Amino acid sequence: MSKSLIRFGDDMRSVLDTQPEEDYVILSTDDTIEWSTYKKELEGLQRLDATFLEPVDSPEFDAWFEIIEPMAAGAGILLPHNADKKLEANPILEEQYVKFVPGVLSYQDFWERYLFRVTLLEHRLGALSRNPPIEETISDPVVAQLPLLNRPRGIVTLG
Repeated sequence: MSKSLIRFGDDMRSVLDTQPEEDYVILSTDDTIEWSTYKKELEGLQRLDATFLEPVDSPEFDAWFEIIEPMAAGAGILLPHNADKKLEANPILEEQYVKFVPGVLSYQDFWERYLFRVTLLEHRLGALSRNPPIEETISDPVVAQLPLLNRPRGIVTLG
């Protein structure tokens, strides 16, 4: 597995944790970003219907799912009591959940697409927080369209 996918897997693990109270969020061992920036970008991702409706088919998703599946231990991507906590703590996410599940999307599809794209967002923000920012290609069309506040132009491209 490439170094980038391993780092991506490490970034992904933070998605299942609760959101921090601090002013900065640690995206991986050597990346930090202001909490307000992370929160704004996450809210932008949550407000996009495409976050939930756009199917995911990429090598990054396959690698992510390979890591997350054993952690879920056959209970689904997110246990119902953890999902309930996330929805109660986040009115925007709860609104999207009520809008799409179960009529448009399955529980599993909703959480897989959302959690995967949160992982991509964290990975992207981590790359941009490095000095100098590293160039990376974003293959997911939903995350690639987020504006990313204070993003140096020309650093991240859609692949």
